[in-house]
Amino acid sequence: MAQDLDAALREALMAVEAEWQDEAILACERALKLDPDCAEAVFLLGLVYFDMNEAQKAIETIETAHRMNPQRREIAEALAAVMVRVGKVNEALYYAKLATTLEPHPSIDHLLPEKFGTFFKNMDHGDPNIYTVRARRSLDRGNVQDSIEYARRQLELTPNNTEALSIMLEACLTAGKYEASVGAARELLELKDPDPKDLAFLGCALAALGHTTEADTYHAEALRRAPDDAAMHSRILSEQVRRPGQPADRLTAAHADWNRRHAGKLERREIDPSIRQDPERILRVGYLSGSFHGSEFAELFEPVLHAHKLGHMETYCYHEGLHSDTTTESLMRSASKWTNITRIDDETVWEIMRGDEIDIAVDLSGHFAGGRPLVFARHPAPVTVSWLGYPYPLGLPGIDYFVSDESLSPKTPGTKADQDDGIWRLPRAPFAYIAQTSIPDVSELPASASKRLTYGANCDFSLLTPELIRIWTGILTADDSASLILCNGRDLDGASIQRVLNLFAIFGLRERVALVNRSENFATEFEFYHHIDIALDTGSCASLVENSRALWMGVPVIGITGEHPATRQSLSMLEAAGHPEWAVGTPEALAELAAKLSSDLGALAARRAALRDEIKTSKLGNPVDLARALEAAYRDMWRKRCAVS
Repeated sequence: MAQDLDAALREALMAVEAEWQDEAILACERALKLDPDCAEAVFLLGLVYFDMNEAQKAIETIETAHRMNPQRREIAEALAAVMVRVGKVNEALYYAKLATTLEPHPSIDHLLPEKFGTFFKNMDHGDPNIYTVRARRSLDRGNVQDSIEYARRQLELTPNNTEALSIMLEACLTAGKYEASVGAARELLELKDPDPKDLAFLGCALAALGHTTEADTYHAEALRRAPDDAAMHSRILSEQVRRPGQPADRLTAAHADWNRRHAGKLERREIDPSIRQDPERILRVGYLSGSFHGSEFAELFEPVLHAHKLGHMETYCYHEGLHSDTTTESLMRSASKWTNITRIDDETVWEIMRGDEIDIAVDLSGHFAGGRPLVFARHPAPVTVSWLGYPYPLGLPGIDYFVSDESLSPKTPGTKADQDDGIWRLPRAPFAYIAQTSIPDVSELPASASKRLTYGANCDFSLLTPELIRIWTGILTADDSASLILCNGRDLDGASIQRVLNLFAIFGLRERVALVNRSENFATEFEFYHHIDIALDTGSCASLVENSRALWMGVPVIGITGEHPATRQSLSMLEAAGHPEWAVGTPEALAELAAKLSSDLGALAARRAALRDEIKTSKLGNPVDLARALEAAYRDMWRKRCAVS
């Protein structure tokens, strides 16, 4: 038996040295079956955990091995090596001294592999914040779940680590774990006077949970403490733009406040009027975004950029952010020139764009993540434009035009031309959507089999306000047999889900509402719509791509038109799809529309079968037509600029 045990330990040791973690675990388990009290097998398991970046679990396991056999030198040496690597120098020194008094394993040489080093070799690599660094790096690269996990591990090692808590606050907010984000913020508030940016993140998390009054209080305090922090202020502003129900006058005032605080300090730098004034030459258009990677924004932008290759213009792309993937590579291939501006200051980015002699600079992010509004405040090109990525006019002195259409931005009385009010209205919707991957076939109408209608929405639950749920309950109460499925598109925490359920319970409709998790139930974003007869629009700018997916799956989308561009995208989308009648003005009209569509299941089934083909030939499904419309608009903007010069 002793020989078998040694053989199992040697096999485990070999696997540890080769970093074959699964094989090492199996070999350790075999050794423990032979001898449940084998401290060496437990010790080797601890080394595997350390290789797997589970430092706290590794320390606890090796400490267990030490208690099982306090006389084994290699176990004490391992504790010294591992503890000093995570910054526990005093504990490590104790075990290093202890190891000098103990005996090595009698029959297995080098039971502690050399790669783990000794206490003294690891002193130079010791870092009490080993996981904090990884958490921040992961968050910067868009790997949010990894960031949360590394922050969790750091907090296991150093429970009151304020930097790890700050990262946890931001990462959980980004991931939609709003309750966890608020929890991290509350701990942070107890440990120190918080940084203004942490207060801003806390406000965003509270707003997502529906606590808007408290959110506004924290936002105001953050701005009081850091009135000149433009990036933090942009984060606050982006939350307000996404927040359902925000009136236009409040959003306009909030943008004006940002401009006064930050852009007002900069002088607009005019372009030399003698440079390249030919109104008909090939134009050089520069697109700047923080979302040139796999994202809903890229689903809208990528086909347009590809279509530009056939147009009479050169496209320069300026990429902000560490997150890159296959979508980034595809965009790079379509651009005439690609420049990564990550962590380059605004003044230098302005100089780069001026050096590239950009004719028309297009802001694609606004105040959203990765946006560079202070670059555009400096006016980096003769013509500057805001389009697609940010749903509300920036009001920035450095932006000449907000690209929109008549549905998103109706003309005000007295406006003489499409662009006289700073809004450049295209003759079609300023966006298009075509599925970039193979999508499932359109399914049969679910109600044809069930004989009852199923409504649905796939969204971030933070968009589901009490007012919106009240409107939706009006649809459900008009049809006693109808049900509603809400698809959780993000890995939300329990508080976000329970908040929604409680709101439906107030109206006595909890039992008719089902909540499902997309990642657990559907292989793609489109499969949810196999189960839906009619989709409900949330009225948020965040719903544009999701609503377009519904239409491509043959599912009508119905909603209420808002008062400003951020809440009118469904109207513009539906007009581009050929169905403006599915966007109405009041909750009563929405309930009537739902009743009309559901009253004839045969007609609804026929509509479902035909809708995808309709979308393919519509303005919504034609990004090439959008590219040509943009190019025509850019040309007119340029001609106007040359005429002024």
